[in-house]
Amino acid sequence: MSLARRLLLGLWSGWLLAQGLVFAPLAFAVGLDRSAAGRLAGTGFMAVAYASLLLGTAVYLCRPRTVGRRVREAVFALVPGAILVGCHLGLRPLMAERGPYFAVAHGASSIAYLLATAAVIALWIRDERRAGR
Repeated sequence: MSLARRLLLGLWSGWLLAQGLVFAPLAFAVGLDRSAAGRLAGTGFMAVAYASLLLGTAVYLCRPRTVGRRVREAVFALVPGAILVGCHLGLRPLMAERGPYFAVAHGASSIAYLLATAAVIALWIRDERRAGR
């Protein structure tokens, strides 16, 4: 695995983990009202969602040149970003309204974020194992 791909996967995994485990909870812990903290956390999640599309594309382009695995490699690299952007576009409006579907939308968004983060980490682990062969 190339150094560039390793760095990209490390950056991507770290950013996803930091956003979900540090920055979002910190927005609510610093004393902002819930609405302002939610907007701040939402802005961070939006940034990581769109950056995930770019990082996934860069990870895919840094892949080893093997024939026959192109589609599968593209799916592994691009799906996490697609999941996050889809959640941003589909679920964030429901959460912004703070209406009756807020809890369901927030739960679905949290599960999707967890899945996307796990997919990026799994991609990184898989690449590290292949590099060790």
